[in-house]
Amino acid sequence: MLISLALFQCELASEDADLLVGACGHSVLHPIAASVPAREVIGHTMSADPNHEVVRIACDGGWTVLADESGRLPEARKLWKRETQSRGVRSLLMLADDEIVAFALHEPDGSARAVASCDGHYQAKGRPLAVEGAFAPKRLTAGDLLLLAQSVGVDLERLNHGINYRLLACRRGPLDFHHSSAAES
Repeated sequence: MLISLALFQCELASEDADLLVGACGHSVLHPIAASVPAREVIGHTMSADPNHEVVRIACDGGWTVLADESGRLPEARKLWKRETQSRGVRSLLMLADDEIVAFALHEPDGSARAVASCDGHYQAKGRPLAVEGAFAPKRLTAGDLLLLAQSVGVDLERLNHGINYRLLACRRGPLDFHHSSAAES
């Protein structure tokens, strides 16, 4: 997994972030660390067990960023849409791996823009964003996702180098992201 992020435009309390991680389908086992520098996150792994993973949570610039390796966080599109509306803030889901690149930006008013590019197929729903003018037509890349995050005020490069993360040990189950329509919102 290259990118698997759920970004929420408010600084969530630890308990709220943990509940959302659980609502995305992760079974939260226990906290690993309260504050780990981004450059040291890679050293914190659960085990060689493919059923476990570490979920990373950081707050920066008014956003809460949740990251996993399985793609479970951005898969929970309906949860993020509901939370976006109930809290009156934006959410941005981003996924990029060897097969698919996708995003969904949910607005507090219920509107959304979702785009997925997979094996030469392109799906889009909702009104195009101004930043999409910088993307190649009908082809979404991981670089486009970084630009999209930057356009809403999130510097993912900074998050990867200069922020401290809270780490949660989680158990993961099977995913069905690639079997559903990535542009659904």
